[in-house]
Amino acid sequence: MTRLDPIKRGDTFSLVATFDTTVQAAELRSEVRDGAGSLLDTCTITPMTDGVFQFMVNDTSGWRGTVYMDIRRTYGGITETSDTIEIPIVRAITL
Repeated sequence: MTRLDPIKRGDTFSLVATFDTTVQAAELRSEVRDGAGSLLDTCTITPMTDGVFQFMVNDTSGWRGTVYMDIRRTYGGITETSDTIEIPIVRAITL
């Protein structure tokens, strides 16, 4: 499991990931879930350059504690899923 640095609740979440240059955005999917497995958000996936994609959730105000995500690629009848990514959420001081 990969653990990211903490983010503040309510901030925009953004993760940039690099794949082979043949990967297309339509092949990718990523969800954010809490520890009980409940769906919190689905990431918006934006191509940046060949093989580089941004995974983003604009509003994380509903995220608490530690949340989890992974990235799934489906192509040509094959499904591959990344390692689980752990994201600690901390309370924002400035509201």
